[in-house]
Amino acid sequence: MTQWVLGIDIGGTTLKAGLVDRAGRFRAERSQSSRLPDRETFRRALETVIAELGAEADGRPAVAAVGIGCKGTVAPGARRVRSLPGAFSFLEGAPLDRWIERALQQRLEVRLDNDARAALAGERRWGAARGKDDVVLLTLGSGVGGAIVSHGRMLGGHAGVAGHLGHIGVEIDGPACSCGNRGCLEAIFSARAIEGEALAAIRRGCESRLYERFAARPEELTCLDVFAAAGEGDAVAGAIVSRGVAALGAALAGIAAALDPDLFLVGGQIAEAGEVLLDPLRRDLHFRTSRLLRRRIPIRRAALGERAGVAGAAALGWDALETTSGG
Repeated sequence: MTQWVLGIDIGGTTLKAGLVDRAGRFRAERSQSSRLPDRETFRRALETVIAELGAEADGRPAVAAVGIGCKGTVAPGARRVRSLPGAFSFLEGAPLDRWIERALQQRLEVRLDNDARAALAGERRWGAARGKDDVVLLTLGSGVGGAIVSHGRMLGGHAGVAGHLGHIGVEIDGPACSCGNRGCLEAIFSARAIEGEALAAIRRGCESRLYERFAARPEELTCLDVFAAAGEGDAVAGAIVSRGVAALGAALAGIAAALDPDLFLVGGQIAEAGEVLLDPLRRDLHFRTSRLLRRRIPIRRAALGERAGVAGAAALGWDALETTSGG
């Protein structure tokens, strides 16, 4: 009988789940909005999704373990989110393991971790970091997250906060960040930060492709539009991208000096810009680190794409299952 792990990705807008086998193949998937008003409504929605997927497996015992990726701070080895500010604060301390066992009507291994660490677990098992024991992942979206594997071990830190790479300081007197600090990478090179810079230039009337395309509809602008304009040679967009790449390159150089990784991975919305981002970033990182490291650290896009959240969560489940069974 084929074994399946249930991967659950609790995202900011969507709750996704899927059955994933040891080779990373999906059997069935479900999703629904995660923008729910309270803990009880969320619990019912989660249990419905899980029960539907449980019925898709080859008999309920075939669901061998569950992995969950969720934003927030997760203590190492915990099954509950310790800190989750914002709209999902009602999930702090929620007994996710019991909800899942009730929906599947069985007791089983449940592994929970921060969504970025889950994504890196998936990339190591099935994606762009296979075979790598020293890897740093940055998720570049509306915020900037991250995860670190060193000597084959995922770093959680003393309080489970390790990997919040978006809050590395890259400008002493830089813009205010949501964390309360100033000059964090996230405040300069997140999707929101890039879009904010571009919208400010449009409102000032700066002549550019961005102004021509979005002055009458600024709400439609995305960070990928800024990268596209930069790739077309637009000076305003190019300046925004160059500043952001310099900030990201500085952050990566600091991480490289501290951790000496074998590989950097970048994922998230901004990574979809492709070589418009990666080519100058590789040059910048090499310039900053070549004398110290005497080598080039590869920078690759994460490989799992839209399924990264569920696949990463499933990888947590497979890791837990193999650790428990010894293989």
